[in-house]
Amino acid sequence: MRRLCVLLAIPAFLLSACGGDDSEGGGSASASVINGVTVTGERDEAPKLKLDEGLKIKETATEVLEEGDGPELKAGETILVHMVALQADNQESLINTYEGDGPIAFALDQQRLMQVGFPPGIADILEGRHTGDRVLTAMTPKDLMAGQSSQGAPALVAVFDIERSQDSEPLDGVSGDAADLPAGLPQLQLNNEDVPTGFDAAGAGKAPKELGVHAVIEGDGDEIESGDLVTVNYLGQIYPDGNIFDQSYERGEPTTFQLREGALIPGWVKGLEGMKKGSRVVLVIPPADGYGKQGNPNAKIKGTDTLVFVIDILGIG
Repeated sequence: MRRLCVLLAIPAFLLSACGGDDSEGGGSASASVINGVTVTGERDEAPKLKLDEGLKIKETATEVLEEGDGPELKAGETILVHMVALQADNQESLINTYEGDGPIAFALDQQRLMQVGFPPGIADILEGRHTGDRVLTAMTPKDLMAGQSSQGAPALVAVFDIERSQDSEPLDGVSGDAADLPAGLPQLQLNNEDVPTGFDAAGAGKAPKELGVHAVIEGDGDEIESGDLVTVNYLGQIYPDGNIFDQSYERGEPTTFQLREGALIPGWVKGLEGMKKGSRVVLVIPPADGYGKQGNPNAKIKGTDTLVFVIDILGIG
């Protein structure tokens, strides 16, 4: 467990990267009761962590460096955070979202954190804090893993900037009368519980050259706005009925992300803005609005592949 970013299960529609390993810098220092740890930098900029050489974390300690005025975070709630973390004994950078593609979203639930490969003890540290807080923690491997096996886990020093929270409960699923997709598109296939299983190419024509956005089920919840935290179930397939390269339905765990340029492939940003909670949406995404000419080798997507997604919008915040 050498870098936290390798623990994150990154959905294929995300353009995420864990960047940066420079943890030192200037700025005003924040007072800290955690011996051997200094934090500099203003709340609206990347924090800089400096640790005493050979720092040993014998006991987990946490403090709020700057208090926000947002709502208190509750167990199970999905939050959006910037995070900078160092391995305590050697100051190796584990993650710095300020130098990557932006803040990350996760639920304050140990089981759900483990399902996406994130240390479960983070939930205990952040539950009860407030949106807008800057939180410093120094965690032992045992507390970081919250009773799970801590073999290979580092002692961690981290700063969390809590940016947003999704305070409304996501839906379990979507329901309603489903519209047919337009002629010439692959047809959505469902199991006996109306859960999407893929697309059938019968009757499908050539891949469209423009982004296609089709609301199969119209929800009646809030509309998605740019910057919102959005929770979805989804399935992605190469047009018209090729490889299913990613999905959350079979995992049994929806995914949450911030709808913004740079964090998602362009087709998701363009196609989901304005859609309502409770909707099921099919996106047909040409290469220019997907992964471009480079494709996504990890997902076996070529630069010429058009993609088709079905997305159930479960939560907005």
